[in-house]
Amino acid sequence: MAEDLFSQRKPLAQILDVPATVTSVYSMVQHIWAGDTDEARRENRRQDKPRLATVEEYFLDPVRSYLERFLQDVADGEGQGYWLLAHFGVGKSHLMAVESILAIGGDEVWDIVKRKEDEIKGLGPAARLDRFRNKIAKKKIFPVIFTLEGKGGAGSENRLVDFVLAEAQAVYEERTGKPLAVTSAHHLAESFL
Repeated sequence: MAEDLFSQRKPLAQILDVPATVTSVYSMVQHIWAGDTDEARRENRRQDKPRLATVEEYFLDPVRSYLERFLQDVADGEGQGYWLLAHFGVGKSHLMAVESILAIGGDEVWDIVKRKEDEIKGLGPAARLDRFRNKIAKKKIFPVIFTLEGKGGAGSENRLVDFVLAEAQAVYEERTGKPLAVTSAHHLAESFL
């Protein structure tokens, strides 16, 4: 009988769905901006065109408290950096990509959030993430989004502030075509001395 069941089973192609592409390591910066190439993502970064699929595929409810805190900070106009530390594969990069896209905003992004929130039963108005839509839309947000993946390590003399300033300058110049003169207090003191 066991042989009979085995011989009559469906082929794996009929049982499993295999995605066209497989992402082995989730790269945050590749999932924030629309486009399939580095060049396309760079162009979409200039124009604030986020990758909508990142929000579409994300489950909001399990991390609602983190998203709420982040969105409240953005709505209140508080610049904020976040340091996330957790085990490999738990979703740190995906969370940061979604947060970045929500900060960038746009009608299409918030329409996805609203639809996802509508699907959750028993969610009152005060608990909905889309309540931040109008507050964030009124803000002029200058997103400086980057990862330290592959940076630093043994022998590196760069500090976190160096990476933040370099990325802020790169983003500003990319968007405006003009250089941004940014100097940390430490660099300013060194120059003065």
